[in-house]
Amino acid sequence: MVIFETLTKQIYRDLFKFRAILFVVVITGIYGCAGGGSFGRLQWSNSTTDTFESYEIVADHQYYVSGGKYKPWAIIAVHNDYTLRSNYWKKADDLTADQLRMWVRNMKLDWCARYLYNGAHVVGPNQEKIGLWYSFQPQTTVKLLADNTVMIYTPNVTGPNSILNSRCFDQDK
Repeated sequence: MVIFETLTKQIYRDLFKFRAILFVVVITGIYGCAGGGSFGRLQWSNSTTDTFESYEIVADHQYYVSGGKYKPWAIIAVHNDYTLRSNYWKKADDLTADQLRMWVRNMKLDWCARYLYNGAHVVGPNQEKIGLWYSFQPQTTVKLLADNTVMIYTPNVTGPNSILNSRCFDQDK
């Protein structure tokens, strides 16, 4: 009987420790994510799609591409009021309408993705317009940091949740 009581007390102590540790981990995770910046989103826009597909270069924006040099997976235009922080987007210095035309046409040559490309406004947490997005990817992470610095994640082209992976490259179908 004494062994049973001792064992029961030990189980309750261990359970209390587990709950305390779990509580600390959850609270740290919540505050760690919340304290690192504000999140924006993509706001789909037919006019933005038309802007890219008419090869119009929007003034006061810096353009970037993700993917290949001749056939990118995405094009973004970040307003000059913001600074893009990324190691993956390639800056398109001295962009011309001919270069933009080549990118958009090559992107749409892909038989699978040609109808999936759409434009969106990149907006901040207060609906402020940060820039423009053109890609097959329907969502991305947009994170506002200090001093008008923004992180915009590149499209997921190889993961299990990639649209291209699920629609184009499924070998079982």
